[in-house]
Amino acid sequence: MRIWPFYLALVCLLPGCGKTNGPVRLDLVGASNLTSSDRTVGAADTVATRLFAESSGAGQSLRRLTVTVAATPTRRPFLYPAALSAFKLADVPADTLQTLLDSTLALGTRSLAFQTTLTARATAGTERFEFRVTDSDGNTATRAYRLTVRRPDSLAAVQTYTLLARPGRRAAARPYVALRTGQLLPASAGRPALPQNHRLIDLVVVETAADVRLAAPNVPALIALPDRWPNPRATRLHPTPFDNAGFGNPSTAAQFQSIFDTTAPYATSVESYTDALAKGNVIAFKTADGRYGLIQVDDITRTPYTTLKLSVRMAKEVL
Repeated sequence: MRIWPFYLALVCLLPGCGKTNGPVRLDLVGASNLTSSDRTVGAADTVATRLFAESSGAGQSLRRLTVTVAATPTRRPFLYPAALSAFKLADVPADTLQTLLDSTLALGTRSLAFQTTLTARATAGTERFEFRVTDSDGNTATRAYRLTVRRPDSLAAVQTYTLLARPGRRAAARPYVALRTGQLLPASAGRPALPQNHRLIDLVVVETAADVRLAAPNVPALIALPDRWPNPRATRLHPTPFDNAGFGNPSTAAQFQSIFDTTAPYATSVESYTDALAKGNVIAFKTADGRYGLIQVDDITRTPYTTLKLSVRMAKEVL
């Protein structure tokens, strides 16, 4: 009979043993294809997360769901000093807290099941993703995990990363690209209530029945942004004659700028959106804050759903 106390002790080490739920319950669902705890991932990898929340208080309902992310150190790709002994990680600033979703729930919502796909940072470092649910009395519950990215090329002068976008034809499904930081932001990050994100987004992946294009956020005829953003970023885009080898050649900021300056706009004489994209296209860009680089279309498929694989190269910045 002495085995029973030992057995019970083991049982109590399992998650949730002895747990007392508060007015709000929030759990991240664990599964082989879902992320619910700390992980080490590749640069710009995507992870799926599913959460379940419910209100246990009498007469209380769930009112708000937020998803935030904090990065350490900055996501901005930077050049290390020539004398590495002079480098101190503590001197690299952390990014400000970024809100990816801030949603008010329908009146009377007692339970919630929600799934989202998130993209890890493109540079080496960590990100803490936090999920918070608030009820009608102001009670909250939070869950969080960290994604860590390690890169073997952190000392390189050029930042490279690959993004996998699944745009969808609905306006709410179009993913947003922040070229400088290598972020592929969900549609929720572009809502009018989050103007801080509008200042980061350089491109929108636009899908129609006929084709897929990249467009700057300041193209009202092509992109039906929610309620139109104030002062959307005016990214400029040029086609290039490069193949994969040409895409990999430039290694300095001056070379990236030269490519953009010596190529012409698309045949329509616009610089704010591309022609229909095809595998192998290499596009030169200039962001609103004067950053130059190249985008290569590694692959594009339309069935069973549209998937666009993009590689990006741009020079790193001095801290």
